[in-house]
Amino acid sequence: EEGCASVDTLKLTVNYGTHNVETETACESYTWNGTTYTTSGTYTYEYTNANGCASVDTLKLTVNYGTHNVVTETACESYTWHGQVYTTSGTYTYEYTNANGCASVDTLKLTVNYGTHNVETETACESYEWHGTTYTTSGTYTYSYENANGCASVDTLKLTVNYGTHNVVTETACESYTWHGQVYTTSGTYTYNYENANGCASVDTLKLTVNYGTHNVVTETACESYEWHGTTYTISGTYTYNYENANGCASVDTLKLTVNYGTHNVETETACESYTWHGTTYTTSGTYTYEYTNANGCASVDTLKLTVNYGTHNVETETACESYTWNGTTYTTSGTYTYSYENANDCASVDTLKLTVNYGTHNV
Repeated sequence: EEGCASVDTLKLTVNYGTHNVETETACESYTWNGTTYTTSGTYTYEYTNANGCASVDTLKLTVNYGTHNVVTETACESYTWHGQVYTTSGTYTYEYTNANGCASVDTLKLTVNYGTHNVETETACESYEWHGTTYTTSGTYTYSYENANGCASVDTLKLTVNYGTHNVVTETACESYTWHGQVYTTSGTYTYNYENANGCASVDTLKLTVNYGTHNVVTETACESYEWHGTTYTISGTYTYNYENANGCASVDTLKLTVNYGTHNVETETACESYTWHGTTYTTSGTYTYEYTNANGCASVDTLKLTVNYGTHNVETETACESYTWNGTTYTTSGTYTYSYENANDCASVDTLKLTVNYGTHNV
């Protein structure tokens, strides 16, 4: 009703926009809310937040960059860059992380020049002039200088200086010596005049000693064998021995050898009881020798292979009843009996029988 005290109530919710602030540092570029940034700066991003309120985020961005230095250098022989030694011209790179922590690549454009090292080989007579200096002896010489590239250089001269030749040759030869196409067979001093390979007048001298081989002949007679120069010869003949004599020359000695031999007769004999040979009587079988000097004056040995057989003398002791038959004869009384014969070796033999004859008892 009018004129009455009244109260209205408002239930109010107030929402706010979002205002985030990010501070970032990146190398080369940074992507934020779908946008890529390549330079440092402060950037904003407008949007409606979850509460439907207008919002703005802020990005405070620092963009750093990799380093890309380019170095152009010229050096002699070699150049050291970042701890690496380079000896040839070229373009080289060095990868690293710079002070801002960004991947970096430096480039070296390098020219390497080299010292000059010419080598000359020369041959001259008596002397040779090189870079203002006269050389009179063979050798290897050097000349140091700086070449057109400004590099230390060294040229080398390999020099042979030839002179007139005056060789003296001392030679010892066997039988003959050939020198400059000439054969010399006697000792002496000889000269040879010529112009050497370098066009210089030359004289060589040969001091020559000629030695000769030895040729001895030896005639010998021996029994059984003969030893000559370490070799034993057992048959007659003509033998040679090749050697080098005291002068170092090939030599041949000759041996004309006659070898005689001792006599070695062998006799085989069989006898009964004994055998007499060369005045000695042998009573037992065996092999006997007889030493003597034969007609050639050589020691000789004859051999006797002797078999001495003996008569047989067997003794038998027998006991029998009534009688005993021995060698075809029947004995009825005790006693000692003999049997004479020629044994298998044809030697006279006697066997003996000692016989006991017992008898049966016949009581009546």
